Amino acid sequence: MSDARDDNVQHQLLALPGRPATERAEFLIEFGWSRAGQPTPGLAQYLTDPDLMVRIAAAHACWQTQPETEALDNLVAILAEGLDGHDEELALMAGTVLGNMGEVAVPALVRRFDERANPLIVRVVGEICGDEALRFLARAAQSPEPDIAEEAREALEAMAEEDRE
Repeated sequence: MSDARDDNVQHQLLALPGRPATERAEFLIEFGWSRAGQPTPGLAQYLTDPDLMVRIAAAHACWQTQPETEALDNLVAILAEGLDGHDEELALMAGTVLGNMGEVAVPALVRRFDERANPLIVRVVGEICGDEALRFLARAAQSPEPDIAEEAREALEAMAEEDRE
């Protein structure tokens, strides 16, 4: 039975390219949740889709189906693209996936920040927490860019508040 199910999954993945971007992204998000922990060949092709929303959804699906992936930096880089743009929906989608990834995403997010300072990266790292996040936020709080420093200070204050509770 599992072979038939796997064949059906592969058929569905192969049928996606001709569909509109929204449908591809929705399918990949649902697919990731439904196949959690089950590596699936064929997902990686959507990490290079021309549409950023589809790439973000594919990164989510890859993370859900294979969370110990060796391609973590690539997944985080794709998700960080969503934080870099001006589309609030994509930024929320990417930030949510990164938050769900947790502390394992922090090193790659810090590297991305060092390449391209972005206050949304600071916000996401602040929501993740952890020791490495704390070190990064302390450094970001000293940034000469006011929006970055403010995001970092707010995240540090929120962490301190949680520690007091």
